[in-house]
This record gives sequence, structure tokens and C-alpha cells, in this order.
Amino acid sequence: LPVLEESVQMEVDSPAEPVTPNLQLPESLDLDAESVEDMEYSAAEMTAIEHYNQGVREYNRDNYALAVASLNEAITSDGEYAEAYLFRAAAKLALADPTAAMADYSTAIYVRPDYALAYFSRGALFYEMGEVASAMDDFGQAIALDPTYVEAYDFLGLAKATVGAHEEALVDFESAISIDPENERHSSSYANTKAQ
Repeated sequence: LPVLEESVQMEVDSPAEPVTPNLQLPESLDLDAESVEDMEYSAAEMTAIEHYNQGVREYNRDNYALAVASLNEAITSDGEYAEAYLFRAAAKLALADPTAAMADYSTAIYVRPDYALAYFSRGALFYEMGEVASAMDDFGQAIALDPTYVEAYDFLGLAKATVGAHEEALVDFESAISIDPENERHSSSYANTKAQ
């Protein structure tokens, strides 16, 4: 497996443990007093945002069980909070529960069908679970929603190379390089696939 960019690098400890994609997740929605005055939120939305921010903080501290608890509260307050489902999925992956993570990624997509990061994240999990065709579908959808999504092109190329579609993989790697030519990882992925 070629080395993946830090924002999407997957660490494999052992075949028995599920792999957690190290994804660049959305920033928390910390609000200062001034910005809150300019925005109008219902009490439920404010509660959801507060719990979401707490969940993000706990996730960033590697307190995944506490992150899940806070994100549960955010989702209870706002059942259509796609970012909360995404972060909760990442926390559940860190707690070795890929089935629950997959459900949360799917729910994030259901409540926000234009959420490219959710498609990418679910695709990365599909890929790690060996469901390469489903992974390719999700990476393709992420690209359709955001044609500049470099990591989605990289992963789509990686998935295609996995199934032996090396020429198609090269096209995806070339697309990633054209979007972000400064990234050294693209060159190694491209070279590894071209050599096969």
C-alpha cells in the first residue's frame, strides 16, 4: 500500500483490528459571544452545537467514548446534524466498531446528500473492509460533489489499482496531481501504479 497523505493516512495495526482512517474532519463550530449575537439559533440548535463542540474536543483528546456521548447528545438535539454523525462515526471507528461507524456515515449522507466528506469517509471504510466496488462508488460520488477533492481521486486510484484497473488508476492519480502538483505522495502513488 503506498503511503497516504497525512489527512487520509490509514494505519494498519493487525488484520484482526478494524482500521481507522485518519481523516481531516470538519472543524468544530466554536462560537464566541460576538458571533452568537449576530446569529439566530433555536435553543435546540445551540444545545446541539455545544454538545458537538464538546464531542470534537474529546475526540481530539483521544477520549473516544466521551466524544460519542457528547455527539449522541448533539444528535438527540438535532437529528439532522450531519457533522455530528461524521465525527461520531470516526470516534466509533477508534473504538473498534466499524459497523456502527458505517451506519453513522450512511446517516450523515442521508441527512445531507451533498456531503462529499461523508461519502469519502464511508468510501475509506468500505475500502478497508474489502468492499472495493462500494468504495469506488463513494469516492466517485465525493468527486462528483467536489471535483477538486484530491484525496478522493487518490483513493479512487488506489481502489482501481487494487482491482487491477491500472490505466484507470493512473488517470485518477493524474487528476490528483493536476489539482495539487506540490504533493509528493501523488508522485509515489503514480510511480507505484505505473510500475505494475
